[in-house]
Formats: sequence, C-alpha cells, structure tokens
Amino acid sequence: MDKFLRIIEKLEYHQRLILQMLPANANSFNRFILENDLTENEVKQLKEMCEEMNMKMEEEKADHFVFFSPLYYDFQHKLHTIKPSLKVEEVIQACLNQGLYMNLMSVLKRNLD
Repeated sequence: MDKFLRIIEKLEYHQRLILQMLPANANSFNRFILENDLTENEVKQLKEMCEEMNMKMEEEKADHFVFFSPLYYDFQHKLHTIKPSLKVEEVIQACLNQGLYMNLMSVLKRNLD
C-alpha cells in the first residue's frame, strides 16, 4: 500500500511540473480541469451542460431575447451542481482562451462585467 501511495504522490508531482511548463493561455480549459481536480465524469457533465446551454441560448436569440442574465444564473447554478467549488469566471475565461463554446461564453461573460 505504501508503494502505491509513493507512486501516486510522484504522479501528482509530475503533473504539477507539466502544468508549470504550459504557457498560461495554452489549453486553458484542460489546465482548468487539472487545476480544479475534475473527474472525467465531471468534465463530461460540464461539456454536456455547455452544449445544452448553447442550444438554449440559440433558441432565445431566435426568439429575439437580448438579455441573457437568466441564462447566466442557470449556468452558474448548474455549474455548482457539478462541483460547488468551481468559479463561473474561471470556466468562462478558460473556455474562451481555448476557443470552446465561443458564442455562449461571450454572452455569459457580459454578465460578469
């Protein structure tokens, strides 16, 4: 058991070193995943949520909505059901930096300012 613990500690250390080697904006979303210790299932839930929210936003735009603060609060609530410690601002910025869900994240970012 002690051997496995040492192996895990070594892997965690190597992971931190690799993160330091990446430029700050390179693969921002992937970096965000690692820094926030998200599981594969949590990432899957997050991506599915973004897809759903993106479709909802497009429907609202088609219905001539111009204010998306309810969408923002819905995003915030759903994000915290995935993992309460996640910060909305960090998710939005990481996605924008990596070019993910650009339209959705741009709309959501307006609610931060």
